[in-house]
Amino acid sequence: MTGPKSVVLLGGCFWGTELAASRLPGVLSTRAGYAGGDSAAPPSYYSLDHSGHAEAVRVEYDPAALSFGALLAAFSEKSGSDPSPPACPRYRRAVLCADEAQAAEARAFAAETGARFDVAVGFVFHDAEERHQGYYAKTLGV
Repeated sequence: MTGPKSVVLLGGCFWGTELAASRLPGVLSTRAGYAGGDSAAPPSYYSLDHSGHAEAVRVEYDPAALSFGALLAAFSEKSGSDPSPPACPRYRRAVLCADEAQAAEARAFAAETGARFDVAVGFVFHDAEERHQGYYAKTLGV
């Protein structure tokens, strides 16, 4: 039996990415935050443009209930339709994987489907401020 798995998704605005991921059957938890930066110091929402970090969502999922491929398909569909400019560093698109096997699967998925995101192994994830957690649920009740 396999336990929960984690991945960090950078897909534009973390509010929409978190909402989309949280609605997938098999997702155990989501957390808005920051990842992929040059500094080990935790950034803030207002310091992102100077830290190299991007808006990110840490997704913990049950691989028995949600395959990594299905998670990538949902992410690719959501991030491909996100109006956030992909050239903006804080909104870049990437999949930050827990290990090389997960990264190989993400690279294969991108090659087979034409999905546009970078893939990397390992990540330092910093939680975003509490006001960003479950933002749409808190502000719009969705």
